[in-house]
Amino acid sequence: MFATPDQRINTAFPLNFELRQSVDLLLSKAAEPQRKSIEERLDARLRLRAVNCAKGYAPGRFATAEEIRTRLTDTACFAAADVELLRWVSLLRIGQLSAAPPLVPVTGRWANDIETPEHVISAEFASSAAVMVLDTGLGHIVVDGVTGRVMRHDETRRALRKEVSPNGRLIASSSSDGASISDAESGASLLDWPSVRGGLLWIDDRTLLARHVKTKDDGRDTLLIDLQTGESTSLESHRLSPSFLYATKHQDQFIDLSSGAPRQLSFDRSARKVTVSGGTASQQQVRWEREAILGPGKAIGSDSSSIYILDLETLTQQRIDLSPLNVHSVAGGSSLNQLRVELSVSAGAPRSQVILDLSTQQLSKLMVDRMPSPRLVPKPNGAGLFAIQGKRLIAVDLLPTEAPMSLNQFAALASQQLNDARLQQFERRLAASQTAAAPIAAPSNPLLAELAKNAQIEGVGVYQAVVPGGRQAGGFGAQRLARPVNVRVRATEEPLILVLSSYEPVHWMLQLEAGAKLSAVVVSGYYGSEVFGAGKARTFQIGRAYAYSSSSPEYQRLNDELQRQMGRRIQAFQGRYEGSLFSVGG
Repeated sequence: MFATPDQRINTAFPLNFELRQSVDLLLSKAAEPQRKSIEERLDARLRLRAVNCAKGYAPGRFATAEEIRTRLTDTACFAAADVELLRWVSLLRIGQLSAAPPLVPVTGRWANDIETPEHVISAEFASSAAVMVLDTGLGHIVVDGVTGRVMRHDETRRALRKEVSPNGRLIASSSSDGASISDAESGASLLDWPSVRGGLLWIDDRTLLARHVKTKDDGRDTLLIDLQTGESTSLESHRLSPSFLYATKHQDQFIDLSSGAPRQLSFDRSARKVTVSGGTASQQQVRWEREAILGPGKAIGSDSSSIYILDLETLTQQRIDLSPLNVHSVAGGSSLNQLRVELSVSAGAPRSQVILDLSTQQLSKLMVDRMPSPRLVPKPNGAGLFAIQGKRLIAVDLLPTEAPMSLNQFAALASQQLNDARLQQFERRLAASQTAAAPIAAPSNPLLAELAKNAQIEGVGVYQAVVPGGRQAGGFGAQRLARPVNVRVRATEEPLILVLSSYEPVHWMLQLEAGAKLSAVVVSGYYGSEVFGAGKARTFQIGRAYAYSSSSPEYQRLNDELQRQMGRRIQAFQGRYEGSLFSVGG
């Protein structure tokens, strides 16, 4: 039997080694009925590869491979087709692993104290497995959540965000270079997708969401990916561009809250079609949390003064009004009956971290100084919390709080405390202006004070690094991802001390130019940040003060702390709410 024209073309332009190896691995793991289906679909794609790249040419029955290659000179067509084919095969391999049993079964018991080889910035949990993926800024650590054993320490995959599959076997990483998926246990790379700019998100064990995928015409699309078939369905064609989707207990039904009002998406996999029903654009500016804070079936959101609890099955919504207080963020508590809420009595006022009891709707102020660390991350399904403390994760089953009180009592007390603080500040300034200057106390950090004696002091402050999509950085502690802020340090005649401050965690990326005389870096912030590229300069962590405006009370507090520790204040300051690039010195 003679080979068909498309078979002769594919023989002349064979698949590369990586693609052939991926196909062999895919077929070796497939059961017999599935293997036959994959082979049929692979043959169809190979026929399409040959037809599209032949551009009307059909080789004769006796044409040799060399003659075909001489006739078809557009090798880039075959290379592009193989990239698409490899992605399809890779998605099917990912689907096989995603459908496997949990890497570590959920037993209801979590380790109490986990030691890791690196400082931990944030933590992600598998929804159906006792697996944790810890972001270190330079890579990630995969941990068995039951025993606390480090299963893998990967220092090669730096990313802005990491997502772990429901069964804990796969990790999706997103960065400015695109997105990738790797095997959580072995670290083997399964997929590289440079054109994905908004990240890969797990919806359930059969579905991925690929956001802001660059198209051939330089546009952007959001794709719903069926991991059973490897096929993608465009959501932009349905006028949808969700930042994430909630899975429901009904197969292939998802909830989109990107417009504010709930919309239900029904996914017809065979037709590659999405049907949308439900809400139109909402006037409420609700920030919905992606994590299932109150367990499966519940979504949590907040606006400037309220918290919302949405039942994903009935789409009924409960509103908890916390006005006149301002709501800044919401996160999971130590049980399914609790939420951690960040509140303030007015714009610009200091923020308080409180526990909201959902049964009584009373507020209890968190005693942050009695916690192992203010950086908390909730375990799945209300199983408690972990506190991130450097290289350790410590289980927290009960948060230390002050006595509970009603909303009105809390608002009145917070307002009174704010007014008292402002009055005390005014009285201190008045007293200072009416009395002779008191002797200046010796700096509390002699080494830093010695470096600061003849140094130029410059400061850079942000509330947060630039966040993709312009969103707020997120909830409490470890749920906030450290993002990069670049600081170019230019040449100076005098030694330079650089003060870096932020509210959100930041990766301060320093670039030292020729002639730069950086002698010390001073870091201060509400959440922990790290400094990279400081060379031989010493780094000092001085506290939790932060500022991004030189006219703010926070800037005064930051300078007061610098005065106390090194006897000097900032001489030049640059600040922005969101920042990505600064230059100092020169």
